[in-house]
Amino acid sequence: CGGMFTANTMSSSFEALDTLRVVLGLTTRPRRVECFDISTLQGSETVASMVVAVDGRMRRSDYRKFRIKGRQAVPTDGAVPLPDDFAAMREVVLRRYSRLLEQAGTFPDLIIVDGGKGQLTAAYSALAELGLERLVAVGLAKQEELLFTRDRLEGIALPHEGAALRLLQRI
Repeated sequence: CGGMFTANTMSSSFEALDTLRVVLGLTTRPRRVECFDISTLQGSETVASMVVAVDGRMRRSDYRKFRIKGRQAVPTDGAVPLPDDFAAMREVVLRRYSRLLEQAGTFPDLIIVDGGKGQLTAAYSALAELGLERLVAVGLAKQEELLFTRDRLEGIALPHEGAALRLLQRI
């Protein structure tokens, strides 16, 4: 998302962030948002990417890529090992925020993980291990475009034409 930002773009971003604040029960508008996605390249190498938005603007200089080091799940029938997205999500969240703790870095107001309850649970497991369970994370299941939180069993459906869903899709 490059180029000039107009007043309309900024007000749309703030509207979207305010909607997320209300829907997620946050005390303040989430300014810094970090989003994690797990990918398996050519069926073997698993990588993760992290993108960052500040006040709704993508901040490319803060993007990161991670090569997943953990083991893959090995099927019992001896087939090719399968990538374990949950373990990969846990690993990348653990690595990212343990490094931020070491470097006294800026923590996000909102963490988005690509996926549903399983990926979100894996992310919170890593945050809890670091003593950071106070951070707010959500899962975004792209197929259904549902937002998952740790407090609700069902996903939250944001309006399809709303600024909040468009912002999440862009991030």
